[in-house]
Order: sequence, then C-alpha cells, then structure tokens
Amino acid sequence: MLALAPLLSSAVMAAGAAAVALVATAVGAVVPADAQNSTVATFVSVALIVGGMAASFRVSVWMLGVVWEQERTRTVHARLAVAEERLRFSRDLHDVVGRTFSAIAVKSELAAELARRGQDGAVEQMLEVRELAQDSLREVRGVVAGYRATDLGAELDGARSVLRSAGVATRVLGEGTLLPEQVQEALGWVVREAVTNVVRHSHASSCTIDLDVVPGAGDDDLARLRITNDGVERAPGGSVGSGLVGLAERLAALGGELTATPDGATFTLTATVPLAGAVRGSDTGTRSGPGTMGAP
Repeated sequence: MLALAPLLSSAVMAAGAAAVALVATAVGAVVPADAQNSTVATFVSVALIVGGMAASFRVSVWMLGVVWEQERTRTVHARLAVAEERLRFSRDLHDVVGRTFSAIAVKSELAAELARRGQDGAVEQMLEVRELAQDSLREVRGVVAGYRATDLGAELDGARSVLRSAGVATRVLGEGTLLPEQVQEALGWVVREAVTNVVRHSHASSCTIDLDVVPGAGDDDLARLRITNDGVERAPGGSVGSGLVGLAERLAALGGELTATPDGATFTLTATVPLAGAVRGSDTGTRSGPGTMGAP
C-alpha cells in the first residue's frame, strides 16, 4: 500500500485536472458567456478541493509509513535485546555450573575412594561437596536475579581450593596491584573458566597463575593474567570451548584480548585488559599477593 501511495495520489490529481479541463471546455461551449465566470469559479473550487484531498491523502499515507517503520525498528531492537540477554544468561550459567560441578565431581570421587579404602576424610569431603552445592545454588539464584558479581580475590582463593582438591600443585603470583572494578571482574571470570578447564579437561600436576601490569599501547597500561598448566589435553580438531568464547566476548567489551597457547606439554591462557587510565591504588581494587600452595 505504501508503494502504491504516490501512484494513487498522482492518479487522483491527474484525474482531477483532466476533469476540470473537460468541464471547462464543456462550459465554454454550452453555458452563456455572462454565466461562465461563476460556473468556472465553482469548478475551480471543486478542483482545489480535489487537489487538497489528494495532497492530504499523500501526506497521511507518508505519515503512516513513518509510524510503521518506527514500530518495526522498535520491534527489531527489542528482539536483539532479548537475544543478547539470553546469551548473557547462558554464559553466566555455564560459568557458575561448570566450575562448581567440576569441583563436586572431584571431591565426590575422592570421598568414594577414601570410603572404599576405609580411610578417614570421606565425611569431610562430602561436607565440602554440600557447601559447594549450596554456594552454587546461591550463585544460580544470583544469575537469575541479575545481581551476581565476580571478585578476583575470591576467585583466586577458590582456584587454590579447587586445584588443591584435584591434586594440582598451585602457585599464585602477583605484584599486589589494585585493579579497577571492571578489570578485576573480567579477570575473575578468566580465573574461574581456566580452573574449570584444568580440572575437567587436563591431567595437570601443576598450575601457575600470574597476575601483573605491563605497558600497553600509548600511555595505557595493561592488566595481564597468565594461567599455565602442564597437563594440556587438546580438544578433537582444535575446537574452542564455549566458555573461552564467552570469555573473549567479555574481554573484548573492555578492549581486552584472550589468547590460548599450547606449547608441548604445557598450555597457557593469557588475558589482557587495558586499565583505561584508571588510577592505581584506588579503593575499587583487589590485591593479589604472591603465594604458593602445593597439592595435598
């Protein structure tokens, strides 16, 4: 209908003009000269009315088209917003459930083995499993509510605990640098996903987590997180897990990058995020001090 609107209005105007011309000719041939002026004035008025109606019709159709286009744009934007929110939700749910379930599986297997051998410690392991399940439930509820945040310091502590339970000797190195809140949140997700992959997809005996600040392009420094383990297990065909894809998207939103580098029997995951001119030593930061924790 919108495409035909110009044709319809043009046709109406053309028909009106032709009708006026035809009537004027007929009036000149039939109506006496003294009555022609009033008759022509009448037909001119009719022609103006017809022209005004045609113009009004054209403007109305144009306005209707604008309204329809705005409504279509709003609908498209709403659908995109829904799709982005679904992607964010699935990514967050994967991050929460993946690491926690991996830790639960490791601790449950350890508890079962201790019970089979008649050794102490099975009860303690199952109590830790219960705590992990309760923590996971709270985090999942936080995902649903949209209020969950990630703290880098807490993630580093959790990494030590989970890797130690899996029998992986763990070192955490850092300069004690305070990082902006957005940066530490992004790096916290990297720690969580990397630890999940070490526990689930490798046979590592050692893992090193190294956090520092390095010069970047221009005057902006970079927060750099490197996580290296010695038990890399490559996926068939070199495929990249959905977790790493989600991490890359998170870092890209802050101008950062994520690289995965296998080197013989080791695998290094490196995340860099620009500090974006943030003032070091601000109150919104997480300190990561050096520490070493061996496997039990």
